[in-house]
Amino acid sequence: MKKHLIFVLIILKVSIISNIYAKQVEYLEILGKEKEFLSRWEITSNNNEQIISGNTLLDELVVKTINGTTIEWTNKRKHKNKSFTAIRNNKTIVITGQNNNEPINKTINVSTIPWFQTPGFLLKPFILSDKESIQFLFLRIKTLTPILLEVKKIEEETLILNNVERIAIKTELYPPNFLKYFWKATMWFEKETGNVLKYDGLISGPGSDTFQIIYSK
Repeated sequence: MKKHLIFVLIILKVSIISNIYAKQVEYLEILGKEKEFLSRWEITSNNNEQIISGNTLLDELVVKTINGTTIEWTNKRKHKNKSFTAIRNNKTIVITGQNNNEPINKTINVSTIPWFQTPGFLLKPFILSDKESIQFLFLRIKTLTPILLEVKKIEEETLILNNVERIAIKTELYPPNFLKYFWKATMWFEKETGNVLKYDGLISGPGSDTFQIIYSK
């Protein structure tokens, strides 16, 4: 009986571990004409849950998702005294933290639109689907205010990254209103896997520095 119980516990443990999958990826970030940084990411998946951890040029962050949409985002700015956590609860997002030793306490009313705080990773199901466009919510890191964004598939394109030729789906990212005439970014995703390969746009709003993210390994 005891041996049988141990065997069952081992099977359960192996089953739980087998549902957990983690991978590490790196991207070269280029801000303006001078600043470069190799960002490192770890993506851990467990059934319908995912944790995305990143160490980037400007931030250290952790994003938690359920069923492909963000439910929690913790962020620490590297060069500023600012850190916070944003948690979604149905149609609201509650943000707490501090900025220059001043408390951050705000509640944002949002609709049921999915929240993609790391769209490069969370748009993978869309890329692999037959949909031509999708809308999602994104929080601006400077103001911690939401913006509605739309991403649209444009065409297939061949990219050469690290001497490897990849078939990519080129997309455009923009606000689905008059603001798209002032801000727009381009993203490329690998057609076969849905993984993000490249981002080309601005770091913030109109007039800000250019910002590129390029898959490294």
